[in-house]
Amino acid sequence: MHRRREHSESRYCIEVLYGVYHSKQPALRTAWQRILKDRFDMFSFDEVCAECYAGLQAEVAKAGRMHPAFDLMIGATALVHDASLATCNPRDFEGIPGLEVEDWST
Repeated sequence: MHRRREHSESRYCIEVLYGVYHSKQPALRTAWQRILKDRFDMFSFDEVCAECYAGLQAEVAKAGRMHPAFDLMIGATALVHDASLATCNPRDFEGIPGLEVEDWST
């Protein structure tokens, strides 16, 4: 069976792993090992992503909105790599111009 490869960014994995290790459910850690761990290719947060992030940060600040830095960094990485962003928290990425967000909460 051919498994579809997904793309991820290192900060996303930090958030996912925090949830896995913080959870009181051992099944979550097992699920990470069996299902998710090898499914994602990593995008590096490089200089191009940093420049995109800085532009996004300035743009949302000028508009009077605030986003956590990690969320903007994740969004910037998706934009630079022309990738859609799958999340269970789509509201975290509202207002990021040009970002295609897939709601995985349901």
